[in-house]
Amino acid sequence: MRPITRAVFLLLLAVPALARAAGSLAGRQLANAPAEACPTGHFFDASAGECAPCHTSCEACSEADACDRCQPELGFLSPVPGQRSLCTRLCPPGQVLDMATAGRCTACDAKCELCAEAPDQCTACAPGFSWHDGRAPSPGTTGTCAACPAGCHTCSLDPNQGTRCFSCMAGWLLHWQGTCEVACPDGTFALPGDAACRHCPPQCVTCTGPNPDDCSSCQEGLRPGPPGTCQHDCPIRTYPIDDGDDSAASATCLDCSSSCLTCHGPGHDQCLSCKTSSEYLVEGQCLANCPPRHFIQAGRCLPCHPGCLECQGPGPGDCFQNRCPTALFSLPTPGSQLVACVPSCPTGTLAHFDRCLPCPEHCLSCHDPYASKPTCDICAPGWLLAPNRLSCVASCPAGSLPQGPQCLVCSEGCASCFGPMPAQCLACLSDYPLVVDGECRKTCPARLFPQAGTCLPCHAGCFSCSAGGPNDCHNCENDLAHTVEGACMMDCPAGQYEDTWSEWASRTCYPCPGEGCAECTSATECTRCADALVLTGQGLCASACPTGEYLPPGAGACLPCDQGCRTCATAADFCTSCPAGSDRWLQVDSGLCLDACPEMHFARVEFPTEVAPGLERICLPCPEGCDRCTPASPAPVCRTAPSGLLLCPEIATCDKCKPGLLLHQGARCLDACPAGFFPDANGSVPACGACHRDCSECVGPGVDDCVGSSSGPSGHPGLTIGLAVGIPLAILLLASVGLCIYLYRRRKSPSGDVPMKPLPRELD
Repeated sequence: MRPITRAVFLLLLAVPALARAAGSLAGRQLANAPAEACPTGHFFDASAGECAPCHTSCEACSEADACDRCQPELGFLSPVPGQRSLCTRLCPPGQVLDMATAGRCTACDAKCELCAEAPDQCTACAPGFSWHDGRAPSPGTTGTCAACPAGCHTCSLDPNQGTRCFSCMAGWLLHWQGTCEVACPDGTFALPGDAACRHCPPQCVTCTGPNPDDCSSCQEGLRPGPPGTCQHDCPIRTYPIDDGDDSAASATCLDCSSSCLTCHGPGHDQCLSCKTSSEYLVEGQCLANCPPRHFIQAGRCLPCHPGCLECQGPGPGDCFQNRCPTALFSLPTPGSQLVACVPSCPTGTLAHFDRCLPCPEHCLSCHDPYASKPTCDICAPGWLLAPNRLSCVASCPAGSLPQGPQCLVCSEGCASCFGPMPAQCLACLSDYPLVVDGECRKTCPARLFPQAGTCLPCHAGCFSCSAGGPNDCHNCENDLAHTVEGACMMDCPAGQYEDTWSEWASRTCYPCPGEGCAECTSATECTRCADALVLTGQGLCASACPTGEYLPPGAGACLPCDQGCRTCATAADFCTSCPAGSDRWLQVDSGLCLDACPEMHFARVEFPTEVAPGLERICLPCPEGCDRCTPASPAPVCRTAPSGLLLCPEIATCDKCKPGLLLHQGARCLDACPAGFFPDANGSVPACGACHRDCSECVGPGVDDCVGSSSGPSGHPGLTIGLAVGIPLAILLLASVGLCIYLYRRRKSPSGDVPMKPLPRELD
């Protein structure tokens, strides 16, 4: 980072601290000034003689520890009407922020232990109250609580199950039938510290404990024995009858009921113990099975706690798992596999289906049971709700500050702060190096890009970008298309297409397929090619149509050839080669693929496949007027013209002409033979035969077949032409020799004059 840029960056980071310093300096300059002179969010501190900042929860204040007016969406922490205090968004347990009427924390209704939204909207019922319809509301919601019967601490008001108490207020005792009593009825007792009535031993009418020597009074037919016991002197399976004699020796013993081992009377409900271990004593009767809501102890069936359907003991936490009545919740018993069945999950736990799960430590109320860790709503007194709401802490962690019973997280990116607002950072985290309007940020907001520790605007139309240029966009505004080059445009440019697979997707341009595609509708379908290229049937651009397609004259797109053609040109049915392996013959001049060449007027040419694929068999036309012809051997291979048509070598010879025509020199078919030739009908084919060399015209090949004289100039036209040309050339030669002699003699003469000698007589 350059020094100037770094300085600017550090200055931006220091803006909040500088602002506070400026406020402090202003406060010192305003010593002894009236409070109205302090800026907004400050108060005049008389002890320091300067303006000081209000608490971050205050919009206005006149002292450090109380607000005159709260920040928006905050209320006064004190529940006392009219009393100034700091402000909060979350009130302590047992209170709710009542913004509608009081604008401060207000105590929950007497029916609620915890409440939300309004004082009478309970999230947990107070002692002596339960959910009015017997069913607890879903976690995170509120419900209405109603009073339990007299003496009940907790109860269920379920109309289907009947009203039942599960624990009693101090001074009251829980009866096993689900009522709270001032005193235990006969046959039951309560131990000190245990607010429940338990069953006495079967021989006792009243007792002080569960042991045989804890009886206070005895059943009929029994008499007090050693201290606290009840007994009779009859043998087992018998009981004494009262004959008016107190002497044990004179007692008359009668048989007990058949199921009793010991008894105190004849009735089947007067057993004190059972004859077999397979039967259990229930209210004086011996039964093979215990009735519902009972457990076995020392051969007796004793009642479970009122909340249990099945249990292991008489206590509230002795219920078996998954054996709680409908509308009750299973609360785990610490250190065992047993549970307590409760009408609502107590504070510190969370209802999840029919079970109570623990909230985070020190958390009174929580929700979101499906998360890996429930979210806490309020902590116990003395604890603060952590910024992530997953735990309760004794003090706020770094990057947060306390407000009421919770820790407010600093603005994102702040290492420390003096308030929760974005511009209230004291220091930035290393992962948040960018400063925007005094806020620490990890990345730039939309339409800005990072540069030199700050964020600069993108090019117009960009929603996000890497630089400020027109081709530096990553995403575009909703109504613009993002091109391959990185620009944002109203529509995709040439050579690109817009994928419209979803009306909710951003508009994105993609390159057309292959090179040279000027317009397309998808990654596989080109609709127009650049100049000098053609559009193939596969939607691609190429310099020429592929095998099996042709380019119609004046068109820019290839069309498929007929199935009978391997390749074609100018029209779908004008073949330029036949399908491979078809053994068909291509008639070059008509573009037809035939099973065989015509017998007349065409010559058959064959090439190896590796030399001319698709042109292994060709029918070439004979010269004009020729019925039969033979190609040269080896025949030159045909080549393809730019138009796609075949350019094949012409056959230069003819074997037989059409009737009425004469074969001339094995190459042409003529109506009449030229000079020096005569019609020869005696050969293998009608042809023009050559005259004798001395004949200009003839009717046969011999010298006697000449037409006209062959002697004299008239008979020898070659001699006449020789004389006409030779004589002038001889005269010219003699003149040239004479001129040379004259010039030679003149150069030898001293005077320069060359005397002329008379010419020889033969030249004169």
